[in-house]
Amino acid sequence: MSTLKYAISLKNIELGFKNYSLISDSSVDIPKGKLIGLVGLNGTGKTTLFKAILKEVQLSKGEIIINNLNLESVAIEEHISVVYTHRFRAFGLTVMDVVSMGKHKLANWKGELSSTDIGEVMKYLSYLGLEEIKNQKINTLSDGQFQKVMIAKALVQETPIILMDEPTAFLDVKQKNEFYKLLKVLVREQNKTIIVSTHDQIFIQEKCDELLVIDNKKLLLTSPSYFQEFILS
Repeated sequence: MSTLKYAISLKNIELGFKNYSLISDSSVDIPKGKLIGLVGLNGTGKTTLFKAILKEVQLSKGEIIINNLNLESVAIEEHISVVYTHRFRAFGLTVMDVVSMGKHKLANWKGELSSTDIGEVMKYLSYLGLEEIKNQKINTLSDGQFQKVMIAKALVQETPIILMDEPTAFLDVKQKNEFYKLLKVLVREQNKTIIVSTHDQIFIQEKCDELLVIDNKKLLLTSPSYFQEFILS
């Protein structure tokens, strides 16, 4: 049995641009197997923090540990998958093509997946109600459909850690509820660590196990009940 306690440890990190600091001298240990909401005012560094964890921007100071490994030694795609809200151009690619990209490292020399991997792709298409549009071109989808495709792609990657930046921004109330249930299943049954950057108060207070807050350039891991105090401060 794994004795790994923390999925991500941020140690005395400083993060920002040029002479402006977004996060300063902060340390926090993010536990494994939890659904965590990331909150902070706009412009305080939520997306930038994700990018630092993904090695897309550099820390000014400190270090990041992923599953007990220093970030610099980690192959990110094996440990972390990510869902962003922005759309990308993918003319000619179908829903099935894009979701299957989550398994690209497992493809053979022809770029073909095994029947087992295709089965995994179909499982998550089913979870998110995308089977009927699996052959539809990605550029013809609505914003909500596109967002669900990107969520499916991240799930297919089957990493122990998933980062999600406003993943329900284009989903309706029913779709949001179904999505929240799926996240809880992934955390409970697959022991995944999922960090969701969000402004959704219901999700934060009723669905999250813990809350990661960026406030006054500091990181704080706390109870979701803190959110009400945070927004009124």
